[in-house]
Amino acid sequence: MPENRDIDVYKLDCAMIGVKPLIIDLERDGESIMKDAQTSSTIIGNNREAFLESERIALEMRGKGYEVIRQKVETVPWHPAAPCQEHHKVLMPKNCYFEAHFSCVITKGQKDLLANIAAANNSHISRNFFKKLGDGKFVNMITTREYEGTYEKFLVHLEKLKTSLKDNNVLFEKEIVEFSIYDTKVSQDASWLTGEKKGVKIA
Repeated sequence: MPENRDIDVYKLDCAMIGVKPLIIDLERDGESIMKDAQTSSTIIGNNREAFLESERIALEMRGKGYEVIRQKVETVPWHPAAPCQEHHKVLMPKNCYFEAHFSCVITKGQKDLLANIAAANNSHISRNFFKKLGDGKFVNMITTREYEGTYEKFLVHLEKLKTSLKDNNVLFEKEIVEFSIYDTKVSQDASWLTGEKKGVKIA
């Protein structure tokens, strides 16, 4: 997203295209690593239809002057292409991965606690710029990703993370588990995942 583009204009452009606007603040050690402007939408269809919808969105965003640097299609974690012990499929397809997001409702004083839980569970913290709560509370997301292994193995990892959140009285209101089947730039958020600090970037 161009740095001089007004956020209200961005939201209006997304509405005209038929997608939800997101600005995700990727955080590590209490600092912003990168601000990622994204769109979100849902389609019910097959792989080709999802790919074509991704192409349509990218084309229309470019037509409105945005630089599209990543296209990503996520599906259910039991998708036939996903590694699964039950189906005797254990190899992860190239540039695919399992991913899960937990929306955690915390107070300012719990932020360090959440960061410690994330680090202990090989997970990462981000914040939706548009999602804010009152009463001194806000929403931080914990994201965890696996580039190898099966769906069953990933579920074991998620249970450990959820147990850690519950044991520390961290409320999570939403859990999303996905399989990323198409990602044109897996390295886009590498600085967030590895801890390398490159400053704030509007993408």
